[in-house]
Amino acid sequence: MKKENTVLEDEFREYCTECEAALRTTMAKVINVREFAKASTKRNPFGSVTDRIKSFESVVEKCERKGYDLTIESIKRNVLDIAGIRIVTLFPDDVYTVVEILHRIPGFNIDEEKDYIKNPKPNGYSSYHMNIRVEIYSPATGGSKLIPIEIQIRDKGMDYWASLEHVVKYKKDDPSPEVDGLFKEVAEIIANLGQKAKELRDFSGDTDS
Repeated sequence: MKKENTVLEDEFREYCTECEAALRTTMAKVINVREFAKASTKRNPFGSVTDRIKSFESVVEKCERKGYDLTIESIKRNVLDIAGIRIVTLFPDDVYTVVEILHRIPGFNIDEEKDYIKNPKPNGYSSYHMNIRVEIYSPATGGSKLIPIEIQIRDKGMDYWASLEHVVKYKKDDPSPEVDGLFKEVAEIIANLGQKAKELRDFSGDTDS
């Protein structure tokens, strides 16, 4: 079993090279549109933009948790967030402005979108997810291939909630309804805060995005 894991880890590292290439391409495009938006609009809807590559251990844990086979073929087919980008906006409605901009970027092949802002998860999680595929050239095959990347767009409040959940209970079995209730309550407070912040912005007349 240990030998099998070693082989899988080697295959995963090779695949990660492709994921990193796709991530660099995608980040460059996102940063470019952010800078154009900054130069051409009164208020830039983009906030912070960060990226990451999931570790082998994290991918294995996800496969075991989801019941996926521990093979490189299964990982490529099922784990579509190995390469990820997170965009954090200041206001909640900026999320949708950013989504519209991302839709217009050439080379972003959008597979799926999930709006957890209009339809939050039962625990209160809110964010907008885009699963895209980006074309890269592979010297190993002499051709091109499409690599999956997950883009999460959320405002600062949603990002704080997600960070809080990660610290408290992420990937842990917590049957406590009290904890779940507290998370839902915090999510409601954050959503109200975002709405009030938007009202203050609109009151000031700073609505041009």
